[in-house]
This record gives sequence, C-alpha cells and structure tokens, in this order.
Amino acid sequence: MNEDKRLFEIALWSEDELLKMERAINRRHGNFQKAQYIKKEAYELMHDDEESQRKKGAALMEKMIKLFPEEHLATMAGHSCLGKYYRSIGEYDSALSHFEQVLKHNNASTSKYGMPEMQIALTIIMLEHEDKYNYAKSVLEKINPRTLFIKEHLKLYELMLAVLNGNGSPCEVREYYRQQQHVSF
Repeated sequence: MNEDKRLFEIALWSEDELLKMERAINRRHGNFQKAQYIKKEAYELMHDDEESQRKKGAALMEKMIKLFPEEHLATMAGHSCLGKYYRSIGEYDSALSHFEQVLKHNNASTSKYGMPEMQIALTIIMLEHEDKYNYAKSVLEKINPRTLFIKEHLKLYELMLAVLNGNGSPCEVREYYRQQQHVSF
C-alpha cells in the first residue's frame, strides 16, 4: 500500500504487523469485504485487556471509517465501538461525537448499532454536562420504552430520564451502568 493508504500509525505498529495486516486486507476483494475484515480485527483489538492493543484497535477502526465511508454497516458499527471506547477512557466529547454519527445515520432508530439514543444520553450524564441535559432528554425521549425488552436497558432508561428531569443523580446512573457492563448497551 502506498503511504497515504497505510492503515496504521507507524508508532503503534511494527513493520511486520503492518505488512501482515496489509497483505491480509489486499487478499480481500471489494470494499465491503475489506471494511468487514478491518472492523473485525479492530473490534478484537479494542476488547483486549492491554491498553496498547485497545489503542491500536481504535486507530484501526478510525482508519476503516476514513477508508470506507460508503460501507455504512461497518462504519456505523465502528462509530458505535469508538464511542464506547472513548467513553471508557474518559474522552466523553469524542465518544459523544461518534454516537451522534450513529444517530445521524440511524435516523433515531434504537434497533441498530448499539442504541445511539441511550449511548448519547448516558455519555452526557456521565460527563455531567448539565447544559446538554435538554439535548440528552430530547434524544432519549425518541425511544419507545416498550421496545426495551431487556430489563437492564429499561432500568437504565428510567434512571437517565430521572436525572434529566431533575429527580435523580448522575452517580446512580454511573454506578448502575458499571454494575451492568456485562449487558450490552
């Protein structure tokens, strides 16, 4: 691959890792297959226990989104993963930006890509950006609570709505979210 098509930052990857990944990608035919392969590799890295690997995964996911913006399924899943990653490391503004990309593309549908409305509201509450609470509330109110079949999702929705209505504590939301991290939000 030429320099402008390099997939990784040299500082994050060894030359051997770069060549191996680039060869694997070049064996795939079509942008759909390439984007899916990169997304899978990035996802696995982003869920590694080592932060250095997670950082590589995030960089790879960002690159996949830039290289294949027309591959909406892969890029929206990528934005969702990046939002969760950035929130997990405390970069809430970056997280919010990625979740907003998903919501923008998703047209307010909670059925795909990690429930962007819930992710946006959760990120704003974790940030304790009270100036954005009205925005979070307007986004969260687009959800029909009857579509939240998983009881943990409904409980989180109710906790967040209470905070946004001035009847709850952001600490309650954060604590509940941390306790329920095994449940995919």
